[in-house]
Amino acid sequence: MAQARILAAALLAAMASPAAFADEVGDGRALYETECAYCHFSAELPLAGRRDPGARLVPVMMATYGPRLAGIVGRAAGADPAFNYSESFVAETRDLVWTAPNLDRLMTDARAMIPGVRMFYRQPDADIRRKILAYLETTG
Repeated sequence: MAQARILAAALLAAMASPAAFADEVGDGRALYETECAYCHFSAELPLAGRRDPGARLVPVMMATYGPRLAGIVGRAAGADPAFNYSESFVAETRDLVWTAPNLDRLMTDARAMIPGVRMFYRQPDADIRRKILAYLETTG
């Protein structure tokens, strides 16, 4: 709960200054591409084949392992129709909505939040998580 309050306070502070928030988003985009895109591809790729003029591809040398994250904030867990979620993920995330605090918990330690999930990502740095979340909030 304390992490959620810290994250909310940081996001409110960033939103108070549009330039600071833009920096957070830019940093978050760069971090997303190094921390997340290897498995989730570009967060700017639309769901269900929709084409956005500003979308760009992040080249990867292998198939992606996770669902697309464009528009993840506010979306129900397991809602990307193009991804085959594991049975354990579906069972553990029933009725879960990806809010900023839930995504922060997931990025902190995916397997601690959702036992049996294939995702093995853990990011102990709250600053990195906050910046990635700032970016993800702009992709929907």
